[in-house]
Amino acid sequence: MQAQAHHPGGLNEGPTHADFIKPGVIFGFRSVGDYGDYSDGQGNVYYFGRSKQPCMLDLSLVGENVTQNQKDMLKRKVRCVGLNAPSRILLWVRVDDIDKYWDEFRQQLRGWDRRARDGIEGTGPIITNVLVVGDNWYTVENMGPQAFGSWCRAIMQKVLHPLRVMRIAVEF
Repeated sequence: MQAQAHHPGGLNEGPTHADFIKPGVIFGFRSVGDYGDYSDGQGNVYYFGRSKQPCMLDLSLVGENVTQNQKDMLKRKVRCVGLNAPSRILLWVRVDDIDKYWDEFRQQLRGWDRRARDGIEGTGPIITNVLVVGDNWYTVENMGPQAFGSWCRAIMQKVLHPLRVMRIAVEF
């Protein structure tokens, strides 16, 4: 018979949601290879992913070689190599609840929840999820890597720090 853990009050309640919250890194990059009709130089292919690996969380984001260190980490630990290797890092964000923020960010990429997109200046990207390549691969029709990277960072800030809108119902 196994010993059971007991809470100080004598109650054995089991795991809570807080027990499953884990920190992680959400990242995105432009790959070395192009895809399909977009291989004429206009169609960049982007990969977005997440990791809970301690080495990804501990990677320093200050210094001279930050981008190269990120690319090397993705090649070694996430196995993004060959044509799938990163050529340009668009997004690298540490979050305290990887599952929550990964789901919210993917909703933005797929256009399911447009509320966070409303306050971002400029043209919104026309994003296509390229499922034939993989679940986390995307193309963007109307902007290049620099503009799309800026949009990704802006949308991630909105996901991490949403505006709080309160509605007050007033009846006369």
